[in-house]
Amino acid sequence: MHGITNVLILVMLSLSWSDAHLRQKRAWIIDSFSIVEEHPGPYPYQLGRIHLERTYRMEFMLQGSGVDKDPVGLLTMDPGTGMVMVNRKIDYEQYQLLKLTFAAKNSSNNKIDTKLGVEITVLDINDHAPRFQKDVYETTISESATQGSYVMTVLAHDDDKPGTVNSTFDYRITAVKPNTPNVEFFINDFGAISFKGCLDYEIAQKYIISVQAKDHSPVSLSSSTTVIVHVEDGNNHLPIITGHSGTGMVKEGAIGISPIHIHATDKDTQDSPGWRVRYTLHGEISAFFQVDTNPETNDGILTLLKPLDFEDGAERTISVSVENEGEYFSCTVKEKTTAGLWKVVTSQDTKMMTNTYSRQEFTITVEDANDPPRFLIPEQDATVIENEGIGQLVKQFTAVDPDTTFTSDFVYRIGHDPANWVRVDSKNGQIFLAGTPDRESLHVVDNIYTVTILAVDNGDPPMTGTATLNIYVQDQNDNSPVLNATSIGICASDGTTKAEISANDLDGDPFAGPFTFKLLEDHKGWSLDPEYGMSVSLKKESVVFAGHHTLMLKISDRQGQFSIQNLSVTVCDCSFSTSCLLRRTSVHTMTGGAVGIIFLALFLLLGILLMVLYISCGTEKPVFDVQHIPGESLLPSNIEMPGIDCELPTTLVSRDQAQTLKKKNHAKGSIQHFSNNQQILYKSYYNIYGDTHRYQHTGKYSEHHQVKSLYAAGSLYHEMMTTQRRDMALEVFITGDRAALKSLLETRLSLIETPNRELCDYEPREYVYEKDESETLPDLDPILIPEHRFDPDQLLDLGPSFSTLASICEPLPENCSFED
Repeated sequence: MHGITNVLILVMLSLSWSDAHLRQKRAWIIDSFSIVEEHPGPYPYQLGRIHLERTYRMEFMLQGSGVDKDPVGLLTMDPGTGMVMVNRKIDYEQYQLLKLTFAAKNSSNNKIDTKLGVEITVLDINDHAPRFQKDVYETTISESATQGSYVMTVLAHDDDKPGTVNSTFDYRITAVKPNTPNVEFFINDFGAISFKGCLDYEIAQKYIISVQAKDHSPVSLSSSTTVIVHVEDGNNHLPIITGHSGTGMVKEGAIGISPIHIHATDKDTQDSPGWRVRYTLHGEISAFFQVDTNPETNDGILTLLKPLDFEDGAERTISVSVENEGEYFSCTVKEKTTAGLWKVVTSQDTKMMTNTYSRQEFTITVEDANDPPRFLIPEQDATVIENEGIGQLVKQFTAVDPDTTFTSDFVYRIGHDPANWVRVDSKNGQIFLAGTPDRESLHVVDNIYTVTILAVDNGDPPMTGTATLNIYVQDQNDNSPVLNATSIGICASDGTTKAEISANDLDGDPFAGPFTFKLLEDHKGWSLDPEYGMSVSLKKESVVFAGHHTLMLKISDRQGQFSIQNLSVTVCDCSFSTSCLLRRTSVHTMTGGAVGIIFLALFLLLGILLMVLYISCGTEKPVFDVQHIPGESLLPSNIEMPGIDCELPTTLVSRDQAQTLKKKNHAKGSIQHFSNNQQILYKSYYNIYGDTHRYQHTGKYSEHHQVKSLYAAGSLYHEMMTTQRRDMALEVFITGDRAALKSLLETRLSLIETPNRELCDYEPREYVYEKDESETLPDLDPILIPEHRFDPDQLLDLGPSFSTLASICEPLPENCSFED
């Protein structure tokens, strides 16, 4: 039967009966079964039989690929005879080998007697033709491509068994349309297509090529594909200049006109690189023109860039050549050979030169016009000394008029002279000083002052020639150094502080810095360190009080030229303001707009006051209820009074004095009540400055200052507790840091003084007392005010209640009083 081969069974028996209970099972591998793919049938047909000789009855079984595994149901076995049947077709491209297991068992006891491995080979037949990846291929090639150039590659594949005649195939070109005599296409074993001969766009713009792939089987199979090759027009025709349009005339001195339009033709495809042209100018006047190509017509537009001079020639000749944007290429078939490429001649072989391009000359006619005068030397340099006298000759310019047919009369004039420093003789062009040169003028740049000179003829219209004079101004020491800033700020301190001051000089080297700084008059507490340089440090000693100071400075340059200037210095406490000048400016500087706003606010305030007066007229003033809280109370007030211009004590009140003052001022009904936090302050104050045995003070001192010091401390406490220094204040007051508290109190007291006012002059007094000698301090008059009903107007007329306190400072100078 077709497709069935004999079954060869090799049985190797190895029996050992030495042990009755031992028995080895036999196994055979049968590998000579094969199935031809796509068998025509009929189905089922017998593939082969597996036979075992036994004295007992056997039952056969088959498992694996084709039975109970893919392809399931392809094979079956007769369990009684061992015959293998094929039930349907199989495809080699899906299954090349089937692996199965054959088993035989004893029918009497159902024990497996034998197992065999079976391999069935599927035989391939030529049932697949080579298949191309695409049905249609398409590409484009330039007309200028040389023979042998690669066009494109087509690929095919055969699904039959590799390496057999069924799967190997060849490519061949079966047809080409159109079939032109100048081109022949060919294909190699790998599907790459090339051509012989010369492509010509004018003969064929497109080729349609049929390619076949055919296998090597005796009963061969094949398939075809189509290749479309588009030919892109190249530059195989040179452009030719056919003529021009336009008068070819230009006016002397004119620019931007187009006297000629050049015409050219080309047989290549319009708008292709082989059709588009570019023009090139040649000749003596080619630099005066440019030529542009009209992209729609290929015309060359000749444009005048620089003016032509009639005196240099009334007629000029210019040469123009034309070529394509794309590289020129030509190809001609000379001989068709049977093997290899054909014999052709190309433009590259003939080595065509640019002189084969079309070229033509054109004549340009220049019309005469009135030319401007021309300076023989259009730019000159001169040198003058700063502050030079008027009338000095600086330079002379000479101009000529090149016209032969027009007037040649002209005059010299000044064109640009921003500072009016020069004048010109209208006839001979001599330049004189008409002003005093100043090197520091804004019109002098890098020591050079620039002037423009004109030569104007009397033509219609007048024509003007221009020249430039660069005047170098030599520097003189005609400027004194000045301060860069006449107002500075400096911080008040127990030690020495400094601020930088600097100066500048408009003169250049060697008439400028470094400078010498010197303090004039006797400015106690002020000094300069160093005194020489572009900037120096102004040093302030601790003896200088806070406020405004005016220092007189002498600043000298390196040649001794000097100026004397006043320097305004503001000394302030920098712990309350980072800029002394900013605080001073905010107090003293006011713009016109701010003044207007102030007056407007005053008018509004006046209107409000009048309204309040009208409403409140005849009514009883309200009485404020003040709730008494044991240990503390606050008196609200919106009145701020200036401090006293009395000199402050250098040593603060002792503990016993402060305690005595506290007792005297805490009489029943007194206005002075202290909060718990204030008590903390006073306790710290007594601990730091107390002296329980003896207090010796040499200097200006009064008990009035003791009270003032206490209130300064309380004010400092309140200010610091309501600002960002809260934490620091609590730490200072509670821990009793002597140095820190002393620094804070003395800083606060220094602000009470009013600068530039006469201080009270008190004679030094010595106070000697013990703890129990409280009688040395006089009693102060109590101020009796009801506790629960308080009228603020009562404070306006206290009468002689402070007479005892005021007598402490007696005698007072005429210009100092406690009412201040």
